[in-house]
Amino acid sequence: MPTHEARLRAVARRTLPPPIAERWISMIRPAVRLRPARRGDRVVGRLGGRGRAR
Repeated sequence: MPTHEARLRAVARRTLPPPIAERWISMIRPAVRLRPARRGDRVVGRLGGRGRAR
């Protein structure tokens, strides 16, 4: 399965003119990616609102 960054590069190359796509790709940097917790995952942060009652 392609990485998140690989998918972004593919979309840029498919939808942008080549010089713009390559410039945009050169600015991709690691960033925080959020996903829903799964059963057994440790809580490492919470984004707004109140936590779920358990």
